[in-house]
Amino acid sequence: MTRTSPGAEAAAGSAADPGTLRALEFGTVIEQLAALASFEPSRELALAALPMADATHVGLLGDQTDEAH
Repeated sequence: MTRTSPGAEAAAGSAADPGTLRALEFGTVIEQLAALASFEPSRELALAALPMADATHVGLLGDQTDEAH
C-alpha cells in the first residue's frame, strides 16, 4: 500500500477532488516522480506538486518551460 504523499493530501484545495486523485493514483505518480530526484529540495517540490485546472496559468507555465529550453 502506498502512503499518501503531502501533495495528494494538500490536493483537497486543488483543481481535482480527492476521489479523482485517488482513482488516478496521483499519490503513487508523485512518489515515483520524487524518487527520480537526486537533490532533496527537488524531491520536496515533487512531493508538493498539485494538478492545475486554470488553462491560462497552465499555458503560461508551458510557455515558461519552452523559454527555458
